[in-house]
Amino acid sequence: MKRAVFTCITAAVAIALAVSLLVVGYAISNQMLQQQQQAILTQARLCANALDWEGPLLAQCQTLCTDLTENTRITIIDSHGDVLCDTAAESEHLDNHESRPEVEEARLSGSGTSLRQSDTTQETMLYGAVRTEDGNILRLSQPSNGVLEYFWLLLPGLLVGFAGALLVALLLAGRFAKSVTRPVQEIGQQMLKIGEGEKIQIDPPEYDELLPIAQSTLRLSQQVEETVQKYKRERRRIDEMLVNMEEGFILTDSEVKVLTINHAARKCFACEALPDGQDLVCYTRSPQLCDLARKTLEDHQPRRMDLHQDGSVFDVRLGAVRKGGGLVIVLVDVTGERKMSQVRQEFFASASHELKTPITSIGGYAELLEQDSFSPEQKKDFLAQIRREVKNMTALINDILTISRLESGETGATSQPVEMEPVIREALCSVQPLAEQNQITLRADCEDAPTVYADRRHLYSIVSNLIRNAIQYNRPGGKVEVECREKDGEMYLSVSDNGIGIPTALQGRVFERFFRVDKGRSRQTGGTGLGLSIVKHTAQYYGGTVGVDSVEGQGSRFWVQIPLKPLLPGSN
Repeated sequence: MKRAVFTCITAAVAIALAVSLLVVGYAISNQMLQQQQQAILTQARLCANALDWEGPLLAQCQTLCTDLTENTRITIIDSHGDVLCDTAAESEHLDNHESRPEVEEARLSGSGTSLRQSDTTQETMLYGAVRTEDGNILRLSQPSNGVLEYFWLLLPGLLVGFAGALLVALLLAGRFAKSVTRPVQEIGQQMLKIGEGEKIQIDPPEYDELLPIAQSTLRLSQQVEETVQKYKRERRRIDEMLVNMEEGFILTDSEVKVLTINHAARKCFACEALPDGQDLVCYTRSPQLCDLARKTLEDHQPRRMDLHQDGSVFDVRLGAVRKGGGLVIVLVDVTGERKMSQVRQEFFASASHELKTPITSIGGYAELLEQDSFSPEQKKDFLAQIRREVKNMTALINDILTISRLESGETGATSQPVEMEPVIREALCSVQPLAEQNQITLRADCEDAPTVYADRRHLYSIVSNLIRNAIQYNRPGGKVEVECREKDGEMYLSVSDNGIGIPTALQGRVFERFFRVDKGRSRQTGGTGLGLSIVKHTAQYYGGTVGVDSVEGQGSRFWVQIPLKPLLPGSN
């Protein structure tokens, strides 16, 4: 900009100086021509006064010419325009001069001048003519190029002046251009700071014309600052959302290069250290997912797939970004759902199998009752067996419903302070007939049992199921010991037996639904296979844990730990 301003000013000054030079040169030259015209008229009058009009005119004129400027020509013309004498030519050979401009003007006004080409010498001459008292005309002529002649004489001086003025103008133009462009440059530097996100400060410019630019720049800076802050807030909000998302999120460009990938997605693919900007396959190491991503980019149709990664299952959903191209990939960990679905299927299959046995038995006895070949005593036994199977089936259904309520959290439980010792005593009394039937000795150590904030029915269910399980898997003459105390701020309950024990390979499955270490023994004692599963789900409902320690052939110890006052029953 500085160069442009300097060039424009210099060009304008140069043109102005050139025009001024021409105008001044012409004016001075014209003035000098007018002075020469006055001088030649003065000389003509002096010559007219000096002549002896009675004597020889030519000789006198020639004498006068020697005293005048070199190449001066004197011509005397009578009242009719005829040349009486001429110092440059013979009068006999000259035309009548009455029509000459200077002669006509002299006849009218007493004097006249003209600048023209001489018909006699063919040179440009300046003519000056005066009228004498007797009506004759005395004319002087001198070679002259008019204004141009004086202009060329003045030109060197004018050029020197022009050069000096131009030099001064260049210096002033440089300083002026610098003073004009300096505020603009300062504003430009401040605008660069705007692009770098810095705050700017612009002093009032020296020229009022630049004030709107400075004000607009300040407003632009404020708008940019507000936009940047808004963008940063949105970016922080998005980053916070992506960081806190449980789902994996990946955003790619149209070439399947990753623009954004959140922590959940990095954790899924174990690529925490890999920077953004790499190809999708570098993160996922899944050609199948990358192929699906490219197909989605091509036809803009949403797609979905299951991705198995390090033992986990992810529901992957892909969608193309309509504007600007690119792809959004969302990964949802459905491992738990798939496992729950599998467990649910296994549960229904096991429940169907467990219900099938009593239903089949009931159906068989019903068919026998339809026959008349059995005695009343036998039919009475059949009916008793049907009642036992109905009782077993009812118990199974009740246990299934109990687990379902515990899993859904809709138990209708009412938490209140419950002393564990009465609960344990009540459970022991209820199973005493079963223990005597199996010749099992029951013993309890619960004098120091704590008080638990829970639903009494749930606590009774835990104790009862553990004791029944210990009786069922014991030997005649065995014993079952119940211990309850406070441990690390929790209620610790253990039920030990010296029965058949559990193989090490099966200890991790004893709390599964319908799992039985000895299926025949469980069916003989009327068990549903859900007692220990109910214990586990009830403990977890109150934020507790369960476990088992067992040695095959020596016995088992089942234990439960529940916080004395769970913060929110059902939250775990």
